[in-house]
Amino acid sequence: FYCINLLGLKASSKVQNILTVIKITLVLILICAIFFGGNAATITPVFKTASGNLPVWSDYGRALGICLIAVTFSFAGYTQTINLGGEVKDAKKIIPKGIKMGLFIIILLYLLINYAYVSVIGFEQLKTAHSIAAILAGKIFGPAGFTVLSAVIFLSVLGYVNVNLLSNPRAMFAMGEEKALPSVFAQKNKKTDVMVVSLTTFTALVIITLFFAQTFDKIVNYSIILECIGTASSAATLFILRRTTSHLDKNSIYMMKWYPVLPVLFISFYLFVGISIYQDDPSAAMNGLYIFIAFVIIYFISKLFNKKKEVADAAEEGTAIK
Repeated sequence: FYCINLLGLKASSKVQNILTVIKITLVLILICAIFFGGNAATITPVFKTASGNLPVWSDYGRALGICLIAVTFSFAGYTQTINLGGEVKDAKKIIPKGIKMGLFIIILLYLLINYAYVSVIGFEQLKTAHSIAAILAGKIFGPAGFTVLSAVIFLSVLGYVNVNLLSNPRAMFAMGEEKALPSVFAQKNKKTDVMVVSLTTFTALVIITLFFAQTFDKIVNYSIILECIGTASSAATLFILRRTTSHLDKNSIYMMKWYPVLPVLFISFYLFVGISIYQDDPSAAMNGLYIFIAFVIIYFISKLFNKKKEVADAAEEGTAIK
Protein backbone atom coordinates (compact mmCIF):
# COMPACT_ATOMS: atom_id res chain seq x y z
CA PHE A 1 0.00 0.00 0.00
CA TYR A 2 2.99 2.27 0.56
CA CYS A 3 4.03 1.59 -3.05
CA ILE A 4 0.46 2.19 -4.33
CA ASN A 5 0.32 5.54 -2.50
CA LEU A 6 3.66 6.50 -4.06
CA LEU A 7 1.87 6.35 -7.44
CA GLY A 8 -0.40 9.24 -6.43
CA LEU A 9 -3.84 10.08 -5.07
CA LYS A 10 -5.82 8.64 -8.01
CA ALA A 11 -4.24 5.17 -7.68
CA SER A 12 -4.70 4.98 -3.90
CA SER A 13 -8.28 6.34 -3.99
CA LYS A 14 -9.29 3.79 -6.66
CA VAL A 15 -7.90 0.96 -4.50
CA GLN A 16 -9.77 2.37 -1.49
CA ASN A 17 -13.06 2.46 -3.44
CA ILE A 18 -12.62 -1.16 -4.58
CA LEU A 19 -11.84 -2.35 -1.03
CA THR A 20 -14.84 -0.46 0.36
CA VAL A 21 -17.26 -2.00 -2.16
CA ILE A 22 -15.89 -5.51 -1.45
CA LYS A 23 -16.09 -4.96 2.31
CA ILE A 24 -19.69 -3.68 2.24
CA THR A 25 -20.71 -6.61 0.00
CA LEU A 26 -19.18 -9.14 2.39
CA VAL A 27 -20.84 -7.53 5.42
CA LEU A 28 -24.21 -7.69 3.61
CA ILE A 29 -23.58 -11.39 2.89
CA LEU A 30 -22.94 -12.02 6.62
CA ILE A 31 -26.18 -10.20 7.48
CA CYS A 32 -27.98 -12.68 5.21
CA ALA A 33 -27.31 -15.35 7.87
CA ILE A 34 -30.67 -14.21 9.29
CA PHE A 35 -32.33 -16.11 6.42
CA PHE A 36 -30.16 -19.24 6.81
CA GLY A 37 -29.63 -19.72 10.52
CA GLY A 38 -33.11 -19.55 12.00
CA ASN A 39 -33.83 -17.75 15.25
CA ALA A 40 -31.96 -18.39 18.50
CA ALA A 41 -33.92 -19.25 21.61
CA THR A 42 -34.96 -16.13 23.50
CA ILE A 43 -33.47 -16.17 26.99
CA THR A 44 -33.74 -13.33 29.47
CA PRO A 45 -30.15 -12.08 29.82
CA VAL A 46 -28.55 -12.16 33.26
CA PHE A 47 -25.70 -9.73 33.82
CA LYS A 48 -22.93 -10.84 36.18
CA THR A 49 -19.31 -9.86 36.79
CA ALA A 50 -16.39 -12.27 36.18
CA SER A 51 -16.54 -13.24 39.87
CA GLY A 52 -20.23 -14.14 39.50
CA ASN A 53 -21.59 -11.17 41.47
CA LEU A 54 -24.33 -8.86 40.29
CA PRO A 55 -22.78 -5.75 38.69
CA VAL A 56 -22.79 -2.26 40.17
CA TRP A 57 -22.78 0.98 38.15
CA SER A 58 -18.97 1.08 37.97
CA ASP A 59 -18.97 -2.42 36.38
CA TYR A 60 -21.42 -1.24 33.72
CA GLY A 61 -19.26 1.82 33.03
CA ARG A 62 -16.08 -0.28 32.73
CA ALA A 63 -17.80 -2.78 30.40
CA LEU A 64 -19.21 0.03 28.24
CA GLY A 65 -15.75 1.65 28.02
CA ILE A 66 -14.10 -1.59 26.86
CA CYS A 67 -16.87 -2.13 24.26
CA LEU A 68 -16.40 1.41 22.95
CA ILE A 69 -12.73 0.72 22.06
CA ALA A 70 -13.80 -1.56 19.19
CA VAL A 71 -16.77 0.68 18.34
CA THR A 72 -14.43 3.69 18.05
CA PHE A 73 -12.16 1.64 15.76
CA SER A 74 -15.19 0.87 13.56
CA PHE A 75 -16.35 4.50 13.23
CA ALA A 76 -13.06 6.41 13.47
CA GLY A 77 -12.30 6.68 9.74
CA TYR A 78 -14.63 9.62 9.05
CA THR A 79 -12.17 12.05 10.67
CA GLN A 80 -9.53 11.12 8.08
CA THR A 81 -11.71 12.57 5.29
CA ILE A 82 -10.98 16.12 6.44
CA ASN A 83 -7.26 15.72 5.68
CA LEU A 84 -8.10 15.39 1.96
CA GLY A 85 -9.95 18.74 1.89
CA GLY A 86 -7.17 20.56 0.07
CA GLU A 87 -7.43 18.18 -2.91
CA VAL A 88 -11.23 18.01 -3.20
CA LYS A 89 -13.24 20.29 -5.48
CA ASP A 90 -15.89 22.27 -3.59
CA ALA A 91 -14.69 20.73 -0.30
CA LYS A 92 -17.12 22.82 1.78
CA LYS A 93 -20.07 20.89 0.28
CA ILE A 94 -18.52 17.55 -0.70
CA ILE A 95 -16.72 16.65 2.55
CA PRO A 96 -19.64 17.18 5.01
CA LYS A 97 -21.93 15.33 2.57
CA GLY A 98 -19.43 12.47 2.27
CA ILE A 99 -19.03 12.19 6.06
CA LYS A 100 -22.80 12.16 6.64
CA MET A 101 -23.46 9.55 3.93
CA GLY A 102 -20.53 7.41 5.10
CA LEU A 103 -21.64 7.46 8.74
CA PHE A 104 -25.24 6.67 7.77
CA ILE A 105 -24.13 3.59 5.77
CA ILE A 106 -21.81 2.39 8.55
CA ILE A 107 -24.43 2.85 11.30
CA LEU A 108 -27.01 0.98 9.20
CA LEU A 109 -24.63 -1.91 8.44
CA TYR A 110 -23.52 -2.27 12.06
CA LEU A 111 -27.08 -2.20 13.40
CA LEU A 112 -28.11 -4.87 10.88
CA ILE A 113 -25.15 -7.15 11.59
CA ASN A 114 -25.65 -6.81 15.36
CA TYR A 115 -29.31 -7.69 14.86
CA ALA A 116 -28.12 -10.76 12.94
CA TYR A 117 -25.77 -11.73 15.82
CA VAL A 118 -28.52 -11.59 18.43
CA SER A 119 -31.15 -13.16 16.17
CA VAL A 120 -29.05 -16.08 14.88
CA ILE A 121 -26.62 -16.74 17.77
CA GLY A 122 -28.54 -15.54 20.81
CA PHE A 123 -27.45 -13.20 23.57
CA GLU A 124 -26.16 -15.84 25.99
CA GLN A 125 -23.96 -17.57 23.40
CA LEU A 126 -22.60 -14.17 22.29
CA LYS A 127 -21.06 -13.73 25.74
CA THR A 128 -18.87 -16.86 25.42
CA ALA A 129 -18.33 -17.28 21.65
CA HIS A 130 -14.73 -16.69 20.49
CA SER A 131 -15.62 -15.49 16.99
CA ILE A 132 -19.26 -14.50 16.61
CA ALA A 133 -18.80 -13.40 12.98
CA ALA A 134 -17.38 -16.87 12.17
CA ILE A 135 -20.59 -18.42 13.48
CA LEU A 136 -22.62 -16.25 11.08
CA ALA A 137 -20.33 -17.18 8.18
CA GLY A 138 -20.66 -20.85 9.13
CA LYS A 139 -24.47 -20.63 8.93
CA ILE A 140 -24.16 -19.61 5.26
CA PHE A 141 -20.98 -21.33 4.03
CA GLY A 142 -20.71 -24.28 6.41
CA PRO A 143 -17.16 -25.41 7.37
CA ALA A 144 -15.66 -22.87 4.96
CA GLY A 145 -17.22 -20.06 7.02
CA PHE A 146 -14.09 -19.33 9.05
CA THR A 147 -12.00 -18.96 5.88
CA VAL A 148 -14.59 -16.55 4.44
CA LEU A 149 -14.54 -14.56 7.68
CA SER A 150 -10.73 -14.37 7.61
CA ALA A 151 -10.99 -12.82 4.13
CA VAL A 152 -13.57 -10.27 5.37
CA ILE A 153 -11.37 -9.21 8.31
CA PHE A 154 -8.26 -9.10 6.10
CA LEU A 155 -9.95 -6.85 3.51
CA SER A 156 -11.44 -4.70 6.27
CA VAL A 157 -8.03 -4.09 7.82
CA LEU A 158 -6.47 -3.42 4.37
CA GLY A 159 -9.03 -0.67 3.83
CA TYR A 160 -8.18 0.84 7.21
CA VAL A 161 -4.43 0.74 6.48
CA ASN A 162 -4.85 2.36 3.06
CA VAL A 163 -7.08 5.19 4.31
CA ASN A 164 -4.50 5.99 7.00
CA LEU A 165 -1.73 6.09 4.39
CA LEU A 166 -3.97 8.36 2.32
CA SER A 167 -4.79 10.86 5.04
CA ASN A 168 -2.20 11.02 7.83
CA PRO A 169 0.79 11.96 5.60
CA ARG A 170 -1.32 14.90 4.38
CA ALA A 171 -1.68 16.12 7.96
CA MET A 172 2.11 15.83 8.38
CA PHE A 173 2.56 17.68 5.05
CA ALA A 174 0.34 20.54 6.27
CA MET A 175 2.31 20.69 9.53
CA GLY A 176 5.52 20.90 7.47
CA GLU A 177 4.05 23.80 5.45
CA GLU A 178 3.11 25.65 8.63
CA LYS A 179 6.56 24.96 10.17
CA ALA A 180 5.02 22.82 12.93
CA LEU A 181 7.27 19.99 11.67
CA PRO A 182 10.60 20.36 9.83
CA SER A 183 10.09 21.80 6.32
CA VAL A 184 11.29 18.52 4.74
CA PHE A 185 7.80 17.13 5.51
CA ALA A 186 6.31 19.73 3.12
CA GLN A 187 8.21 18.37 0.12
CA LYS A 188 6.31 16.83 -2.81
CA ASN A 189 7.39 14.72 -5.75
CA LYS A 190 7.14 17.06 -8.77
CA LYS A 191 5.95 14.28 -11.07
CA THR A 192 3.35 12.47 -8.91
CA ASP A 193 2.52 15.24 -6.38
CA VAL A 194 3.12 12.69 -3.58
CA MET A 195 4.34 13.79 -0.11
CA VAL A 196 7.16 11.23 -0.13
CA VAL A 197 8.86 12.19 3.17
CA SER A 198 5.57 12.38 5.09
CA LEU A 199 4.32 9.11 3.57
CA THR A 200 7.60 7.30 4.29
CA THR A 201 7.75 8.58 7.88
CA PHE A 202 4.17 7.54 8.61
CA THR A 203 4.73 4.10 7.04
CA ALA A 204 7.81 3.64 9.26
CA LEU A 205 5.67 4.50 12.32
CA VAL A 206 3.10 1.89 11.26
CA ILE A 207 5.80 -0.79 10.93
CA ILE A 208 7.27 0.13 14.34
CA THR A 209 3.77 -0.14 15.87
CA LEU A 210 3.32 -3.59 14.29
CA PHE A 211 6.69 -4.68 15.68
CA PHE A 212 5.80 -3.69 19.25
CA ALA A 213 2.07 -4.52 19.18
CA GLN A 214 2.19 -7.92 17.39
CA THR A 215 -1.44 -8.95 18.16
CA PHE A 216 -4.64 -7.51 16.67
CA ASP A 217 -6.04 -6.40 20.07
CA LYS A 218 -2.80 -4.56 20.87
CA ILE A 219 -2.77 -2.87 17.45
CA VAL A 220 -6.37 -1.69 17.97
CA ASN A 221 -5.46 -0.30 21.41
CA TYR A 222 -2.40 1.51 19.98
CA SER A 223 -4.45 2.93 17.10
CA ILE A 224 -7.38 4.08 19.22
CA ILE A 225 -5.37 5.62 22.07
CA LEU A 226 -3.61 7.81 19.47
CA GLU A 227 -7.01 8.49 17.87
CA CYS A 228 -8.42 9.52 21.26
CA ILE A 229 -5.52 11.83 22.19
CA GLY A 230 -5.18 13.33 18.71
CA THR A 231 -8.89 13.80 17.99
CA ALA A 232 -9.71 15.20 21.44
CA SER A 233 -6.79 17.66 21.09
CA SER A 234 -7.95 18.67 17.59
CA ALA A 235 -11.51 19.23 18.83
CA ALA A 236 -10.20 21.36 21.73
CA THR A 237 -8.71 23.80 19.20
CA LEU A 238 -12.28 24.85 18.33
CA PHE A 239 -12.35 26.94 21.53
CA ILE A 240 -9.20 28.79 20.38
CA LEU A 241 -10.47 29.17 16.79
CA ARG A 242 -13.78 30.63 18.00
CA ARG A 243 -11.94 33.28 19.97
CA THR A 244 -9.46 34.16 17.20
CA THR A 245 -12.16 34.34 14.48
CA SER A 246 -14.79 36.23 16.50
CA HIS A 247 -14.19 39.40 14.43
CA LEU A 248 -14.84 37.68 11.06
CA ASP A 249 -18.08 37.65 9.06
CA LYS A 250 -19.95 34.54 10.23
CA ASN A 251 -21.23 33.89 6.68
CA SER A 252 -17.69 33.59 5.31
CA ILE A 253 -16.49 30.84 7.67
CA TYR A 254 -17.79 27.43 8.77
CA MET A 255 -19.69 27.75 12.04
CA MET A 256 -20.44 24.76 14.27
CA LYS A 257 -23.98 24.41 15.56
CA TRP A 258 -24.74 23.85 19.26
CA TYR A 259 -21.35 25.22 20.35
CA PRO A 260 -19.89 24.62 22.97
CA VAL A 261 -22.09 21.63 23.94
CA LEU A 262 -21.10 19.41 20.99
CA PRO A 263 -17.30 19.80 21.29
CA VAL A 264 -17.47 19.27 25.08
CA LEU A 265 -19.48 16.03 24.60
CA PHE A 266 -17.16 14.94 21.77
CA ILE A 267 -13.98 15.49 23.83
CA SER A 268 -15.55 13.82 26.89
CA PHE A 269 -16.37 10.72 24.83
CA TYR A 270 -12.80 10.34 23.54
CA LEU A 271 -11.36 10.90 27.03
CA PHE A 272 -13.68 8.17 28.36
CA VAL A 273 -12.51 5.72 25.67
CA GLY A 274 -8.86 6.67 26.32
CA ILE A 275 -9.26 6.01 30.06
CA SER A 276 -10.96 2.68 29.23
CA ILE A 277 -7.95 1.65 27.10
CA TYR A 278 -5.65 2.53 30.01
CA GLN A 279 -7.73 0.34 32.36
CA ASP A 280 -7.75 -2.53 29.82
CA ASP A 281 -4.14 -2.22 28.56
CA PRO A 282 -2.00 0.30 30.51
CA SER A 283 1.19 -0.31 28.48
CA ALA A 284 -0.53 0.41 25.12
CA ALA A 285 -2.13 3.56 26.55
CA MET A 286 1.14 4.86 28.00
CA ASN A 287 3.12 4.06 24.83
CA GLY A 288 0.52 5.95 22.79
CA LEU A 289 0.84 8.88 25.17
CA TYR A 290 4.66 8.80 24.88
CA ILE A 291 4.40 8.88 21.05
CA PHE A 292 2.07 11.88 21.28
CA ILE A 293 4.41 13.68 23.72
CA ALA A 294 7.39 12.95 21.43
CA PHE A 295 5.62 14.69 18.52
CA VAL A 296 4.65 17.62 20.75
CA ILE A 297 8.34 18.00 21.68
CA ILE A 298 9.29 17.89 17.97
CA TYR A 299 6.64 20.59 17.35
CA PHE A 300 8.04 22.97 19.97
CA ILE A 301 11.66 22.35 18.89
CA SER A 302 10.64 23.13 15.29
CA LYS A 303 8.83 26.31 16.39
CA LEU A 304 11.87 27.42 18.42
CA PHE A 305 14.25 26.67 15.52
CA ASN A 306 12.02 28.54 13.05
CA LYS A 307 11.72 31.52 15.39
CA LYS A 308 15.51 31.75 15.70
CA LYS A 309 15.82 31.42 11.92
CA GLU A 310 13.27 34.22 11.38
CA VAL A 311 15.14 36.50 13.82
CA ALA A 312 18.45 35.69 12.09
CA ASP A 313 16.91 36.32 8.63
CA ALA A 314 15.42 39.63 9.80
CA ALA A 315 18.77 40.72 11.24
CA GLU A 316 20.52 39.74 8.02
CA GLU A 317 17.95 41.63 5.94
CA GLY A 318 18.36 44.70 8.15
CA THR A 319 22.13 44.58 7.70
CA ALA A 320 21.74 44.27 3.93
CA ILE A 321 19.44 47.32 3.81
CA LYS A 322 21.95 49.37 5.81
